[in-house]
Amino acid sequence: MRSFLFLIFLFSTIICCNQPIILSGTITGYPEKTIYIADFYGDQNTIIDSVRTDQTGSFEYEMSGKKPGMYRIIYDKEKYIDLIYNREQIHFHTTFDQPQNNIEFSSSIENLLWYDYQRKKIDSQYKLDLLNPLMIYYPESDSFYIAVRNKYYAIQKQFDQYVDKLVDLNPDTYTARYIIVDKPLIIDEDVNIDELNDYLRSHYFDNVIFDDSSLLRSNVISTKIIGYLALYRNPSFTKEEQEKSFIPAVDSILFRAMDNEGIFNFVLQYLIDGFELFGFDQVITHIVQNYNPAEICIHTGEKSELLKRMENLKKLAVGNMVPDILFKDNKGNTLQLYDLDSEYIIVLFWSSRCLHCRVLFPELMKLYDVRMKSQLEIMAISIDTNFSDYQEFINSDSYEWINHNEPEGWNSKLASDFSIYATPTMFLLDRNKKIVAKPMDAMELKHILSELD
Repeated sequence: MRSFLFLIFLFSTIICCNQPIILSGTITGYPEKTIYIADFYGDQNTIIDSVRTDQTGSFEYEMSGKKPGMYRIIYDKEKYIDLIYNREQIHFHTTFDQPQNNIEFSSSIENLLWYDYQRKKIDSQYKLDLLNPLMIYYPESDSFYIAVRNKYYAIQKQFDQYVDKLVDLNPDTYTARYIIVDKPLIIDEDVNIDELNDYLRSHYFDNVIFDDSSLLRSNVISTKIIGYLALYRNPSFTKEEQEKSFIPAVDSILFRAMDNEGIFNFVLQYLIDGFELFGFDQVITHIVQNYNPAEICIHTGEKSELLKRMENLKKLAVGNMVPDILFKDNKGNTLQLYDLDSEYIIVLFWSSRCLHCRVLFPELMKLYDVRMKSQLEIMAISIDTNFSDYQEFINSDSYEWINHNEPEGWNSKLASDFSIYATPTMFLLDRNKKIVAKPMDAMELKHILSELD
């Protein structure tokens, strides 16, 4: 290990200011095919370019002008190779079927370091995971338990020393900055197993400072956030209990993210997106009522999209009135949401390409068929930009509720007014157009309606 790090420390590449920086590689078994280059923003990838491999599976791509960060090479639909780029030549060789496991670099300090770190981290965690059950269940008075315990902490210590040395020898690398945030927490030997989760919650962010916005061009910050939230997850909790459990975790994350305005805004949006996806409205309401985007995101005379979204989410919290809706339905009749007089109204945003919507519609039909219109009305708003897709779906069955298509899709005023970022999205309203709930699926909707009856 020491010799490897020493060689990395000595190994350097000198790039002339006029010399292009090339990412080149060979994927054995993937000749004359297209590969895609994608960048990172948190855990999201955006394809920025593509290139063809030759008969040997080799390719070259110029990286000059690209910002340092993580990049992903995507091929054969689902296969990919993750790389660190920091203005140096990169050349690798790997195989078609197991690209991450078999990858080898003939140049690139960053990737030699990064892949060595990833492999050692996986190996260390694998060993710790094997020992964990023995640490929990084996009799503590037995000599074997003592041996297991010593081995457990020795593995931790060995990996920690490796990481510290890697960072010390390569302080100016992007990989070192990544590792400082990603590095697993070392558990103190004095911590009782019954107190472990509390210890992890209290010390998870020890020595981690979210002050480097260049790390947003990798998945390390989003991965760190998910790891911390997992400490607050409890499968035995009800949805309401789980939401209450997540709120202090959210406060802790956002407090630490305040060191950097760009990172704070990213974390704010990342948390809203994630909790909105799971329908955790209590958590979202807590976020939008207690936090605002950092000023970096607000331009003169124009509110940021994030701020607009948060303001909308405040307005759309359970207990508030929804904006009125005025449009022509599928039959050409002019309709207004506030004119509807049913006891409960479901406002549903959907798309014909949404698989979850296709599962939801038959279940909604069952509910709609057993309740009179005076009890339940459904206003289904499609965000299909292709009207024929919408019409084909509507005509495929007898959807007798109110149907409407917004041809501008995600960019429509209705989608903006109701802060629609995913489909299906449902709002359950009472007769006064006040939001009663925002159910995620048919099962949750049925449960809520049964409690209201």
